[in-house]
Amino acid sequence: MQTSTYFQRTLFYDQSPATEEYFLRVSEKLFEDDEKGSRMEARIFEHHDEAYSDTLRDAVKNPQLLQESGTSIEGEKKYTYVEQKAYGTEPLALSLESTPDNVFYDTDSTTGPAPAIDQHSPIRSSPPGYVSRARLISHNITNRHTLRDLVARTKHIFRVFFLRQRTSYSRIQVTKSLFDTLLTCCHVFPRFKEFMVGFGVRYSEQEIGPPRLQFSPLYSRQDKKCHGFECAYILKYMEFTNRGSGKEPWSFRQTAVYHRYKPPKYKNCSTWILVGASSRAEVRLDRYTRSIPNIQDANPFEIHLIFVDTVLTSWRPYIADLTKDIQQQSDRALLAMVEDNEDFKFLDYDQEQELKQVEDQIVDILVSLDSTLDTITALLNIYEHFNKTFRRDLEGSSIDDWDAIKLTFREKQQDIIYMKQKVEALSSKLQGTKALVSTLLDRANGHTLKLLGEEANQENMIMRQLAEKSNRDSSVVKTLTIITLIYLPATVVSNFYSTQFVTQKQVGDSYAVVYSHNAWLFFAISVPLTIFTLVVWYLWANWSLLLRRKEKWKQIKLATLIQRPPYLRRRGSRNQIGVNMGV
Repeated sequence: MQTSTYFQRTLFYDQSPATEEYFLRVSEKLFEDDEKGSRMEARIFEHHDEAYSDTLRDAVKNPQLLQESGTSIEGEKKYTYVEQKAYGTEPLALSLESTPDNVFYDTDSTTGPAPAIDQHSPIRSSPPGYVSRARLISHNITNRHTLRDLVARTKHIFRVFFLRQRTSYSRIQVTKSLFDTLLTCCHVFPRFKEFMVGFGVRYSEQEIGPPRLQFSPLYSRQDKKCHGFECAYILKYMEFTNRGSGKEPWSFRQTAVYHRYKPPKYKNCSTWILVGASSRAEVRLDRYTRSIPNIQDANPFEIHLIFVDTVLTSWRPYIADLTKDIQQQSDRALLAMVEDNEDFKFLDYDQEQELKQVEDQIVDILVSLDSTLDTITALLNIYEHFNKTFRRDLEGSSIDDWDAIKLTFREKQQDIIYMKQKVEALSSKLQGTKALVSTLLDRANGHTLKLLGEEANQENMIMRQLAEKSNRDSSVVKTLTIITLIYLPATVVSNFYSTQFVTQKQVGDSYAVVYSHNAWLFFAISVPLTIFTLVVWYLWANWSLLLRRKEKWKQIKLATLIQRPPYLRRRGSRNQIGVNMGV
């Protein structure tokens, strides 16, 4: 039973409504608003026709030739093709005729191509090499008219469209209208928009796990057979930015890849769209095309392997740097000392936060590696299906070549599995370091509490000494008070006889004490004043107690009146209650 056309279109081609709405919402932050800032680069593989190639090469060297003649390469409208310089490479037009085609250069060990490129070397036992002559002609596209003409003229030629960003968190340097034109002219399935929403203006990495690889077979309308495929995926990798100023030297980057392919038997087509591609990927793509006489006969999965290999090699230095950081954290924890008479050494309380950040980075690595592993597995499945369907259509491809590509896919899978094992080992080591740091911090807290307890004991001893001294002082004061009370009557008597109310009168040879007739004034004034002083002191000392007693008495009186029968309650009593309550 065959599947319906609607099912095939919905499953492999159309974009979901929710994703389309989300794409429209974020498109303002995704694309350029001003057409002046729109810039798209297209690199077209050099045509096998010598006349066509020479004309195209002359146009790249001198774009004014086309403008002066008013015609394009094939005699139609003129183009605004401008030569572009690839990152880290010399201008392509300057190296087109630099050396003969039969000159090869050995590759280095750091930026060499994928293993599958060996099948294009002239000698199988020798290292892979590169033809010096550049095969990709660069074009700068700034408007939709130029894009339509270029796509129409190169629909059966290997072509790569580069959509770049100024920074990894900035807009893509094309307008939305130019991007939509690219998708329409190249017959890109709408699902590719799902891979674009992770780009654009943002302040942090919003999506560590990108969407899974999307694959769509291309069926012929006549015989209903598969005659090609298109796929899209995202590759995550780490880039060493070395920004300085205390910032993280590593940054998450991503590259969106779209590929549409038809073998030569079905009107050959190989269209690539690379969004946010790294300079390493561009250089390796240029070297790959230099090493192939005719890219139409090459296996299309070799370029996928080159991109995957470029991404995987970027993870190793980052994992090594992360291992170094975890080892430093572990050493700090192992060298930590908690001594009785010294402070807590070699360990900061902020180390737990640093370990949490490293743990988050490890989680991000595992998610990204899982995503890349899923992408490689999906590419391998597509390749195996492609191997069965189109193997006979590619001339010059031997069984060993196809087995080499399959073997390379398996090897990349094992590389990711091995990286995951290393990262999981780092995670285990990090968990042990976190446990040790937590234990040491608990011990440090106990040590601090011990020091605080010792200080509290010393303070208690001091307070006890002060209390004992206060008790001794109070005993002395009590003794002095008793002595003062003993001599107080004599003092009062002496003070009375020293006043003017008592005089001495000489009677013969002796003196007699004579009391004044108003001596009673002394007692009339001093006794009431003493009583008044005692009353004032008593009220001042017991004022709050007296107020509480007064409130309590009011409450008792009010409760008594409420409990009386209604016929005994008189208006005067209620008024009196109101007066007593202060109403």
